[in-house]
Amino acid sequence: MRHVRPYWDAHRHRVAPEAGERLSDLIREGRIQVHGGRLTNYREDESHATVSYRRRRDGRSEELRVGRVINCTGPEADWRRIDNSLLTSLFAQRLARPDPLFLGLDVDPDGSVLNDQLVPSQRLFAIGPIRKGKLWETTAVPELRQQASNLAEHIVRIMSAERTAVEASTAPLRS
Repeated sequence: MRHVRPYWDAHRHRVAPEAGERLSDLIREGRIQVHGGRLTNYREDESHATVSYRRRRDGRSEELRVGRVINCTGPEADWRRIDNSLLTSLFAQRLARPDPLFLGLDVDPDGSVLNDQLVPSQRLFAIGPIRKGKLWETTAVPELRQQASNLAEHIVRIMSAERTAVEASTAPLRS
């Protein structure tokens, strides 16, 4: 994931054409420089930031002194680290668990959230980006529409089974 995801994201989620043209102009003019690699250190003083990184192409260590740093990596992807009281509570109660890649919650194919024993919930469901670990393409409207439709059918099946069970348990005994 660490190695392949940036390539996928760069090709799947492209910049708007106008912004891409302006960015290309700034690079061509030398006003923006592109450095590929993995960050190894970061520190600040009153007027600058110093960023150390290992270059992607040859692994050599480099250091840049810059006026600004802008994080363009997107939101936190590791759902164990997200500061959200609902998720924290679900994990603490063992009602939910992260998916194996830590990109969201572990769910069954119908969208039922799996608890720490891998038992699907009958009351807790997931749709959209929180299912990214199982359904990589889960952010566009067509995929969300299909998930919503499938999940609605799944919930109807659960409710029908519960109604049948209640009716069976309250039916008068026949002798």
